[in-house]
Amino acid sequence: MDNVKKLIGIKENFNQNEEKKLEGQHMLKKLGARERINILLDEDSFIEIGAFIKESCVITGYGTIDGKLVYVYSQDYTKNGALMNSNSAEKIVDIIELALKMGAPIIQILDSAGVVIEEGLEILKKYSKINNIIAKTSGVIPQISLILGPCLGMSAVTASMSDFTIISKDTGSMTLNSYEFLSNKEGTFIEKSELGSSSKSSNIGGASIVMDNDEQCIEITKKIVGYIPSNNMCKNVKKEHSNKEFIQEILDEMCNKNNLNLNLIINHVLDDDSRLELYAEMSHNVSTVLGKINGITVGIFCTSKEYLNINDINKLTRFIKLCDAYHIPIISMVNTDGFEVSLDSEKEGLYFSIAKLTFAISESTTPKIALIVGKSYGSSYMTFSGKQSGFDIVYAWPSAQICLSNPENIIKKMKRSEILQAEKPKQKEREIISKLIDDMVSPYKAAEIGLIDDIIIPRETRARLYMLIDMLQTKKEVKYTKSHGTMLI
Repeated sequence: MDNVKKLIGIKENFNQNEEKKLEGQHMLKKLGARERINILLDEDSFIEIGAFIKESCVITGYGTIDGKLVYVYSQDYTKNGALMNSNSAEKIVDIIELALKMGAPIIQILDSAGVVIEEGLEILKKYSKINNIIAKTSGVIPQISLILGPCLGMSAVTASMSDFTIISKDTGSMTLNSYEFLSNKEGTFIEKSELGSSSKSSNIGGASIVMDNDEQCIEITKKIVGYIPSNNMCKNVKKEHSNKEFIQEILDEMCNKNNLNLNLIINHVLDDDSRLELYAEMSHNVSTVLGKINGITVGIFCTSKEYLNINDINKLTRFIKLCDAYHIPIISMVNTDGFEVSLDSEKEGLYFSIAKLTFAISESTTPKIALIVGKSYGSSYMTFSGKQSGFDIVYAWPSAQICLSNPENIIKKMKRSEILQAEKPKQKEREIISKLIDDMVSPYKAAEIGLIDDIIIPRETRARLYMLIDMLQTKKEVKYTKSHGTMLI
């Protein structure tokens, strides 16, 4: 009995010591490491592992979110600034390996001032183990990182390797080098707002989502866990039906008025309150959204600008790789002229970015559906909606415009002599374009030669997409035997 009492006393002492140090954490507008875990997981579901390991500044264990098994580690900033040491690193590796064995998501709550430099080369060895296991885990089990405090050095690299990186606007920061080191190197004082802040991290794609504080970051994490399978072998199983109507009359009106706001179309297609946008600050010209259609998770991307630049392309490439890793169906909503035409873009390697995007789409084996609602010319058709480029099914609205390239330019070239011989060339040009353009871009002509599978009534879009996703759940593709492609993503 004395042994039992001793154990109970030791565990109570753990909790009391943690609670005494919480005041300082709260003054920094941050929750404690255990508080974060308790809010994240279902009530009383957390089971800690490795609590007796000495000189550790991280809490590790497992629990459930809405009944779904997850593994978690949370750095405790109240213990020496959560400076990474060998014991903490070993605990992290152990919990990730356990998550991998069980095929369950790993959630990393990061809040650390750096490493214990006194450990020297030993900490390099431990950090290498962390990076190695995280790299091997990528695409096998979902990895979610919450940046709720400083995330420096290799921790920033580790977080960026996650499937989802969520940063707190109030307290989160990500940098490879410390502000002090950078200030000395540059010979000028560098503020957090200049480098490593949540806005900077999200602008470059280091962070997938920015939320205001700890609580919001944790809530969005719980939502993400409900959107993704536990591992890459699990199917995208529907757990609930939506009460939202399948027929959305407003989409007919948008089509008739040619008011093709793709973000609004997405909202009408998805279940209510299911939209979750990723990489929002990385580019404003394209949207990359996770959501649900009658309970089934889908990834939708759309364009909101005539021409797309390198940032837009890189954002789309990353999103497609994420969806494909966990067999999340991809829906491409298309209304764009194509890719940016500028000298700067060419110098920066626009064609190489397009190559990486094309490779990602072609290599992906998840269900892929294209919906052309507006312009789809030349390279934009091939990249975002081409049946021959790997899309399983291609639908179009009656408002779709499909053409080899910009139709006005084609007409001008074809009718150049007739235009130049006219008394009023500009007027003649307008007349000829007005006469020929509708027939040239007609979706019915594209359907006749098999470029699209069906022209659908806009109000039926939500229903038709759901039926396709449901049908494509059993999709299998035979892949050529190889280690991997050589395109760098």
